[in-house]
Amino acid sequence: MNFQIVKLNRIYKVILIKSGFIVFFETFFRNFWKFIPINLVYCLVSLPIITNGFAKVGITHVARNTARDKHSFGLSDFFDTIKKNKKQAFVAGIINALIYGLMAANLYFYWFFSKGIMQSIGLGFIMAAFFIFTIMNYYLWTLIITFDYKLKQAYMNSFRFVFINLKYNLLVFFVNV
Repeated sequence: MNFQIVKLNRIYKVILIKSGFIVFFETFFRNFWKFIPINLVYCLVSLPIITNGFAKVGITHVARNTARDKHSFGLSDFFDTIKKNKKQAFVAGIINALIYGLMAANLYFYWFFSKGIMQSIGLGFIMAAFFIFTIMNYYLWTLIITFDYKLKQAYMNSFRFVFINLKYNLLVFFVNV
């Protein structure tokens, strides 16, 4: 258990510091019932691939506010964020769908139609690109809703964040897988 000793007016007090693990589950259970309708709306909005970007910015905004312990109105914040960021969310959603589609087609090609060293090199390159682009998406949606970046700047900064925080990105990626 982490603790900190603080001196207040000649009296020493021990203050317990909660770990991130405990704070996560406290926040999760405190907001559990608020997440149910938001996740249902997220699933409905992201069903058509063309609107996937809208769903991502909405859920990212609500999740970010919840993680920061800021008040969130749930569904109204979800849809307000979509309205504020609709152009970038739409274009980023289309770009992500195209890139993941191209990577899936390349993966299929190298897995079934290529032999030898070309298969190994191609599969390695595609898997590395898949990893990098997936980690970029962890940061992309937060950058879109938080800052007034152009889409190119958001993609470039999310690409940089992949390598700046590589150790934790690897941990989160493999936990998610």
